[in-house]
Amino acid sequence: MTATSSTRRRWRITAVVLTLAALLLVAACVAITTAYPPARLAAMLGEQVKAATGRDFRMNGALSIRLLPSIAVVANDVALGNADWGSRLSMVTMRRAAFEVALRPLLEGQIQVLSVVVEGVDALFETDKRGRGNWLLAPPEMPKQGVEPAARAASAPQIGLDHLLVSAALFTYRDGRSGVARTAAIDKLDVRAKDDRDAISNRVAT
Repeated sequence: MTATSSTRRRWRITAVVLTLAALLLVAACVAITTAYPPARLAAMLGEQVKAATGRDFRMNGALSIRLLPSIAVVANDVALGNADWGSRLSMVTMRRAAFEVALRPLLEGQIQVLSVVVEGVDALFETDKRGRGNWLLAPPEMPKQGVEPAARAASAPQIGLDHLLVSAALFTYRDGRSGVARTAAIDKLDVRAKDDRDAISNRVAT
């Protein structure tokens, strides 16, 4: 066998392997989008967030699934509910948000959020007349009878963020006692978990 024919053979093998890998990737993408259409993933994510925070989590706009470079739910017009005593319905609204989820838990019917990228954020942090903050989130009370502690722990949502990227954000703080409000505009906020410490970089314009 000549060097030229040997090289051609290696290229053929490489081409076959790449073709098979591409077909497997396409098959996996089709299987995931069939089993978990955007509406179903959004509903699962909303249930997880409400279970963890006690607040409604709504995706009112268009939904899609991004499969590469990772699986993510992409949504427009997203909102997290405010405290029941709050001055407006939503504590946080987002023009667009992408929630990256882990593959293995998803195959088991669970949502585990790994990272969140959001654009066009309008967040209101406020206190009531007693000084309580609307940012104090708590899951709804669960019935204790007939539910073992281990079962409650196993059903707890898995929301461990490795990366949070926020752009074009408007943050408002309102004092419920004085009624005074202050606003800060943030161009970019990038939070990454690194060696159990958060590395934060931001550019703030007030």
